[in-house]
Amino acid sequence: MTHGLRIPRLLYRQVFRRDLYNVGLVHAPIHRFLEPDWRPEIHWLPQRSQPGAFIADPFGIEFEGKRYLLCEYFDYGEPMGRIVGGEIKDAALADDLEDVMAGPCHMSYPFAFAHEGQLFCIPETSRANEVALYKMEAFPSRWRKECVLLRLDAVDPSIIHYDGRWWLFYGLRSSNGAELFVSHAKSPCGPWLPHAKQPIKRDPGSSRPGGTPFVHEGRLYRPAQDCSEVYGRRLVINEVLELSPGDFEERVIAVVEPDKNGPYPDGLHTLSAFGEMTLVDGKREQFIWAAVARSARNLWRRALKPERSAELRQVAGYPPC
Repeated sequence: MTHGLRIPRLLYRQVFRRDLYNVGLVHAPIHRFLEPDWRPEIHWLPQRSQPGAFIADPFGIEFEGKRYLLCEYFDYGEPMGRIVGGEIKDAALADDLEDVMAGPCHMSYPFAFAHEGQLFCIPETSRANEVALYKMEAFPSRWRKECVLLRLDAVDPSIIHYDGRWWLFYGLRSSNGAELFVSHAKSPCGPWLPHAKQPIKRDPGSSRPGGTPFVHEGRLYRPAQDCSEVYGRRLVINEVLELSPGDFEERVIAVVEPDKNGPYPDGLHTLSAFGEMTLVDGKREQFIWAAVARSARNLWRRALKPERSAELRQVAGYPPC
């Protein structure tokens, strides 16, 4: 597509089309997605009854024999997203989703993990210019902000303990997911030190984190979003070949495409380990009245700010999740 046609296409998507996501469960461990010919059966949760509302960015935690889902809830008619949760039984929600975390800014990507018998979560709060660690005080919906790990506009922060260190992968909102950064620490609470070669990767097709890093047969793998054409189009899985405070190397070894014949054929966005199950989210594009009004307001504001006109020349803009 020529440069002259990209701007009208971008404007059309921003005004008339929006992504509607949903969360699905796969009865197979995350490493099955490494198999090139495997096609997962996805059990999608019920779609939100509120027009223009969706759930995305799923992560799971297990506590006292119960499985619990954390995810982003977003409504195009509201100013920002929040974190909700609910118990999972037999690939379905046991009850309605309930509010778990809400703050003064948009919250998404609630990366949950366990450490020393405690449950923690690192949600994305890039619009507050911080990466914060939350600790669960009471199951399942009382969380306390424990500490601030980094003060920057990090998107999709993803943590893993590997080779004796904690590693935190993230993108930056200012780079639209085209670059990958990583910091390391001896404890989840830090202090966190930046990698010696930041950014450690520049590739819109495989940089931005897209779920839980995992170890399989002694090798480290990292799901990432392919943002090379449009946000949320598909996922890739990188094999991390070298990871140390001074070096980094990885390669794409698997591509996870959406099911073009399924209810969410337009993209895959997150791939999260959940014990012997895996959580995903998928999207479909559709016309949403609340999103049209929201987009019109945003475009009008941009038109009044010439310094932001360059945004209209980028590939389709990122939704909040």
